[in-house]
Amino acid sequence: HKTEQEIQEALVRKEEKLQLKAERRRKQEVDVERKQEQKTAHRKKSLEGIKKKKRQAEGGDSDAEDPGMQEDQNADEPSDDDTEYYRQEVGEEPDE
Repeated sequence: HKTEQEIQEALVRKEEKLQLKAERRRKQEVDVERKQEQKTAHRKKSLEGIKKKKRQAEGGDSDAEDPGMQEDQNADEPSDDDTEYYRQEVGEEPDE
C-alpha cells in the first residue's frame, strides 16, 4: 500500500511525462511541417530549373559567352596572344 505522499509523487511524475510527451509531439509536428515546406520549395526550384534549361535548349541562345573567343575576333584567324606565345616558346615566326 502506498501512502498519500507516494501517490501524489507518482501523479506528479506521470503529469511531467505527459507534458514532455505533448511537447515532443508539438515539436515533431512543427518539424514535419517545416520539412514539407522545404520539400515543396525544393521541388518548385528544381522544376523551374528544368523548364529554364528546356527553354535554353529550344532557343539555342545561351546567356553564357565563350570565354576563349573575343567579340571582334574571327574564328579562322589566330589571335595576337597565340602569335606572341608561339614566338616566345618556339623562337620563330608562326606560319600564316
